[in-house]
Amino acid sequence: MAASLLTASEQALATLRDAVALSPADETAITWVETRQDVAPIVAAARIVADAAPGREFRHAAFVPEAVLNRAFLEGWFHDPAAWKKWANDPANRDYRSWGGRL
Repeated sequence: MAASLLTASEQALATLRDAVALSPADETAITWVETRQDVAPIVAAARIVADAAPGREFRHAAFVPEAVLNRAFLEGWFHDPAAWKKWANDPANRDYRSWGGRL
């Protein structure tokens, strides 16, 4: 059912790729770690929640892919509410939003 909510072109683009460079202390070599995640179910879930009526006391704002959580840990902004608001309000992440307002 979730796949039917996305068009064929959206399904083709529904893979989140994230690459992180890790360098040792001597900086003689760089190791790249790439994370790929199929985010089509996340995008579909965000659309389903967006179509539902929001609650009076609680409003779900966004779904966060696991690759983004990992990057937040690595870059040190996991516990920074301002950084999460910046991420959620970024137009590039609008497919993960389940509420259209600004945070």
